[in-house]
Amino acid sequence: MSVENITKILCYIYPISKEKITYKNVSFAPVKHLYLRKTLFCKDECLLCSRCCIAEDNIYLPFEVNNMYYELQRKEIDTVLHKLNGKGYSNIEELIDSLEEISVVINDKKFKLFKSSLTPNAYTFEDRGELKRCHWDLPTEDGRLGCGIHTVSSLTCKMPHIRFLHNSKTNTTSIGHSQYGRNWALKCPANVSKTEYSYDSFNTVISNFELLKKYCEYFEIDTYCDDILKILYKIREQGIETCVNYCDKDIVEHRRKLFNV
Repeated sequence: MSVENITKILCYIYPISKEKITYKNVSFAPVKHLYLRKTLFCKDECLLCSRCCIAEDNIYLPFEVNNMYYELQRKEIDTVLHKLNGKGYSNIEELIDSLEEISVVINDKKFKLFKSSLTPNAYTFEDRGELKRCHWDLPTEDGRLGCGIHTVSSLTCKMPHIRFLHNSKTNTTSIGHSQYGRNWALKCPANVSKTEYSYDSFNTVISNFELLKKYCEYFEIDTYCDDILKILYKIREQGIETCVNYCDKDIVEHRRKLFNV
């Protein structure tokens, strides 16, 4: 039905990898140059309208499935979930029931994952016509769309506006916030600021990289994710404006100097 999301997950990992990664007979070379861009710390104005959420599989690590059961046990119902068709936590129950255990081989090692593949929804938009959207795109009380599994969404749902722009010829990666071409073509109203810093967006960046680190560790791939997080933590401690001391500097070449800033 959808995007093969193991490859999509690896598109977040191989651009920051210290070692070669092989998946389905395709190999990715280690990164040679790695940069954080200023936009990574700027405001991401995504409205979470779900209109660009394509129909794709949801992939989870085993610990994330355990977190779903924790979410079901919480007494306070998440506001976003509560407003979706009045279904609330039944969305998470449906997600758990749909999970299929799968195995993938990366670097000749087998790993257990969980996958949810459900029928996409179809919606008609005035500016876009009829589109097939994610199964978890559901109407909200105010007539918009929202994510029905917001608190337990998968890695590929969380990361999109954090772009890992990788040049395969030079093995250079730049990480920052930016729009996708399809969003521009679809007249997405959201923008990524190039000047306005945002602690809300920044904290989301940190939590997403913390999750990405768990994926790197689970797949036993040595990456620069730890180094990126150390820099992000230092910026959070020193103030978001100090990001200029770390941006546009090669983490691979200057990692020790960056940690002493």
